[in-house]
Amino acid sequence: MSSLLLTDTFRQLVRFSTVQTDNDVFRLHYRFTGVLLFTCSVLVSATQFFGNPMYCVTHDMVPPKIMNQNQSYATRYLICEVLNLINVLGQIFFINKFLGGMFTTYGTEVIRFMNEDPEVRYDPMTMIFPKMTKCRFHRYGTSGDVQKHDSICLLPLNIINEKVYIFLWFWLGVLAVISGLA
Repeated sequence: MSSLLLTDTFRQLVRFSTVQTDNDVFRLHYRFTGVLLFTCSVLVSATQFFGNPMYCVTHDMVPPKIMNQNQSYATRYLICEVLNLINVLGQIFFINKFLGGMFTTYGTEVIRFMNEDPEVRYDPMTMIFPKMTKCRFHRYGTSGDVQKHDSICLLPLNIINEKVYIFLWFWLGVLAVISGLA
């Protein structure tokens, strides 16, 4: 009797719902894609266990007419690598020009700001991207004359801008170093 009660309880715990919250397209994503990726990884890694994972060609096995045949390809590849470096340096230059010459030291200033005493530190991000500023609005008054209204304007988009430019500073710096080493 207790085994019957145990199996009924187990069935209730593992009962599958017949309600479908997805369609065929979603099932293609999570079923077919998973099976496809697993199959590809098995195919790629199978040569590590069966057959030859690597076939080395020595200088004696290559015909002399093939030896120096890809120099133009290598030259074009090198030119592309140099163009990548020029592109990154150009982006840094133009962003620096756009931000009034403050981008080249922006990341180091932010790191210095984070490590300083909170009572004496100065936020370099506020210098470039102020979050609050004085605004002057010109409106027509009741008499028809233009009246000036001063107020404080909040600029919440600058909070996002400062984070984007911090990321860009680090990303372009890493990219420039990697491109220079390549």
